[in-house]
Amino acid sequence: MKKLEIVTNKSSIERIIEILNKTQISGYSLFEHVKGMGERGLMMDDELTGAFENVYLFTLCDEQKAMEIAEKIMPVIEKYGGLCILSDVSVIKKAEKKSPETLK
Repeated sequence: MKKLEIVTNKSSIERIIEILNKTQISGYSLFEHVKGMGERGLMMDDELTGAFENVYLFTLCDEQKAMEIAEKIMPVIEKYGGLCILSDVSVIKKAEKKSPETLK
């Protein structure tokens, strides 16, 4: 199992999510208002319009899909800036899919 992590500009995240959808990734987590320091300097979440705000997205998938996604998102990362990290992970507990009736 691979964990694909992406930190990028908020304005590019829809393109990345579109790539995930086309690659049939069934789930991801997205965090907004990401702060940090990188090659492009200090990134804060207090920018007035939010246009330059960073976001963090991660997903879990098999190695083949992870490599396919990484290849497809690199042009987006190169254009808008950011970081893509691929690592091996072991999932300890995964939530089971439940029908709406069992959630009541």
